[in-house]
Amino acid sequence: MHLYMDCFSGLSGDMALGALVDLGVPAGWIKDQLTPLLEDRFDITDEKVFKSGIHAVNVTVHDHSHHHHGGDHHHHHALDYRKIKDLIQGSPLKEAVKERSLAVFERIAVAEAKIHGCDINTVHFHEVGGIDAVADIVGVILALDYLGVTHVTASPLPLGSGTVTCAHGLLPVPAPATLELLKGIPSYGCDSGCEILTPTGAALAAELADRFGPMPELVVTAVGYGAGKRETQGLPNLVRMVLGQSPDQADTVVELSCNIDDMSPELLGNAMQTLLTAGALDVWFTPIQMKKNRPATQLSVLCREEDRKTLTQKALTETTTIGVRWNRLNRTTLTRKAITLPCPSGDVAAKEVSLPDGSTRITPEYDACKALASQKGKALVDIYNEAVSAAQGLLRPPAAR
Repeated sequence: MHLYMDCFSGLSGDMALGALVDLGVPAGWIKDQLTPLLEDRFDITDEKVFKSGIHAVNVTVHDHSHHHHGGDHHHHHALDYRKIKDLIQGSPLKEAVKERSLAVFERIAVAEAKIHGCDINTVHFHEVGGIDAVADIVGVILALDYLGVTHVTASPLPLGSGTVTCAHGLLPVPAPATLELLKGIPSYGCDSGCEILTPTGAALAAELADRFGPMPELVVTAVGYGAGKRETQGLPNLVRMVLGQSPDQADTVVELSCNIDDMSPELLGNAMQTLLTAGALDVWFTPIQMKKNRPATQLSVLCREEDRKTLTQKALTETTTIGVRWNRLNRTTLTRKAITLPCPSGDVAAKEVSLPDGSTRITPEYDACKALASQKGKALVDIYNEAVSAAQGLLRPPAAR
């Protein structure tokens, strides 16, 4: 699925979350996913609101932690970057969700550290209270995963005008951290009279969007509006998110390859693991015969355009090759989304794939079955069969011709 973020009146963490809830991600589900991470220190509520006559969802993250501490809201156990990293890394979230969330936080921490001249690890998220920032950012990443979003495009970002009060006193809009985060991103000034693009909003857009500009050609499946907390001059303080599919789900990927005839198989196996962890979509080995009839291995890596450089560097450092070939490939993919199968032994994560005739296919995730099997002390095959039966109950028949 492709998501277009139309930030005509800015972006903040709660606006993004509101639009994603409006697109069909249950706020209760986001809360459940975040509970192992934040325990009872937070709550998420959502309400339907009207801004300039447009129906939107307003999501509020309540930070319960400062009730126990009392005192000034700005300084209640403000979470620093190191604590946030530990919280996210120690949580049971999916690896991909952890990595994307941490990447957003790292952007904010780097920007704040540069502006305030402090160590990145001690950057305090006091502008947002820490807990709210974690709930907003990780919540947005979870929601994108829930909707099966694989590509994000965003409009250029408006900066707002006026001043903003922060822990350091009065500052001009956009806040210095916001502007720092926008390097390399199209943005423009506008007369909203207040801050409409927050550091969290800027960091989310910078990390998530593959590109910025007008909406690409999409077959629209859903539209969501998220409400901001500001009263703006001019356009209503909303963000619009459009969920859709490229007309034939065609996209481009890059294939990297190299031939290797002088490397231990153990090290090759490790190279595969390293490349997958670094974001490769797929990695495979093909046995080949090289000159002097030497048995050798061709390493192939499938990746996204934006990961090409990183993965080329990884291939050059993790293997003995001295060159990596690459080419762009067009591919057509089926739409898929992550779902949960309720089974007698517990929930199992699965993939739901939509076939061209309108029917669906559901495949249980091997890792999820394996984890549940070892947790319950059951055989993997039994858990897998439970998941397959649960999937049978959910399948859509082919659309009537």
